[in-house]
Amino acid sequence: MKPLAWLVLTFSLLGCSSDIPIYRFTPQQWSDIIITIEARPGPTAGSVCEFLIMASFTNNTPAHSIRVSIRMNDQGPWKQAIQDGMVGVYRRSDRVNNLDADVLTIQLKHKDQEGVLHFALKDRLI
Repeated sequence: MKPLAWLVLTFSLLGCSSDIPIYRFTPQQWSDIIITIEARPGPTAGSVCEFLIMASFTNNTPAHSIRVSIRMNDQGPWKQAIQDGMVGVYRRSDRVNNLDADVLTIQLKHKDQEGVLHFALKDRLI
């Protein structure tokens, strides 16, 4: 294996063992797409948090052909998430103001369809 590949593998493994809290939310389904959300680091009031939106079709193939946007509490403009390759993962950061009241709103566009899902931050699994 080439030295650069070893370096990338080493840092990848180190990153997997970090103590950064990750919050997960109960998956939701829109049309034939299942959406799972993770927040990194675990959000705290008044902080900016990165949200990972993982999308897969019900047959377990990555939903990489959709457009994903987010906003907090149905307020302000939509912010388009950045697609992370062709694996159905999208990323976007947003400010968390109140863990007990904030709701992450996800807008999904696929072909000629559009839908919205809501993830209450207080309902996190972890």
